[in-house]
Amino acid sequence: MSQGIEWFDSLGQEEQSEVLLFLRHHCAQARAVAEDAPESIRRAGLRPSITPIPFPACAARSAVPG
Repeated sequence: MSQGIEWFDSLGQEEQSEVLLFLRHHCAQARAVAEDAPESIRRAGLRPSITPIPFPACAARSAVPG
């Protein structure tokens, strides 16, 4: 995990944006919802106090009933 964070931090702002868009695409494909965040954080071995990044497409989809 630390190597991934180090790699991401080494990218420029535009490259970081591209990576986040790529990850958002995978989030949308997986149909992730806000309720998935705590288990995902636990499985990834992250600190429970971490604040997940709110991806607009995921947030909008989870707000729509059904």
